[in-house]
Amino acid sequence: MAQFLRPDGVILTDAGVTVVGAANEAAAVNETTRTDSTHFKSDDQLNVDVQLSLSSPGATPASGTCTVRYTHTQADGGVVNSTGGSASTIDFEIVEGGAVLASSGAINTNEGSWAEGSFTFSTALVTNWANLEIHAAITGSGGAPANRRGAAVSWLEVEVPDGASTPATANGSTVTATATVIAGTATGDQAATANGSTVSATYTLIAGEATGGVEAQGVTV
Repeated sequence: MAQFLRPDGVILTDAGVTVVGAANEAAAVNETTRTDSTHFKSDDQLNVDVQLSLSSPGATPASGTCTVRYTHTQADGGVVNSTGGSASTIDFEIVEGGAVLASSGAINTNEGSWAEGSFTFSTALVTNWANLEIHAAITGSGGAPANRRGAAVSWLEVEVPDGASTPATANGSTVTATATVIAGTATGDQAATANGSTVSATYTLIAGEATGGVEAQGVTV
């Protein structure tokens, strides 16, 4: 299982950035299913930064690896999917409290079509999941006017682990039930098999009390 963080607000956008098909830069790139018709793009030769806030996970992620996915292409005179000229670059960054936690490094924008890329980082780097941002730092190419290029971004998402599991507790004590299974039969939800016999376990938490049991051949173990 996984959770997905998506851009949900605009923190900063430098002059020279244009949004296509959406109300703002965050809305242009936060689709659940990638849609390249909505995107933001930079003018040729400009160095610009787009900083977006990320949605918070529904539950604090368990320890593990997070994956950042992005889609980019080259732009020429505001026209996306351009070819030729000098390469523009984009550096995608995960930021918390002004500190860069991880980044893609400067990558050349793709010529002629949208391209998807990704990079990963550890959950151990994050202190406050409600304070994460994703930045796109675009470096426009220079040279002769005909060779100058910009860049465009159409999709951003961050996949993080599902929430960490929490043991059931009763009056602050962790409840653990252990059963040894012998040959026999039982019925119930979440059945398990041992020694060729099917058994089931039921656990109930009542106010201040915990019980657990496995029934086999009519006997509670």
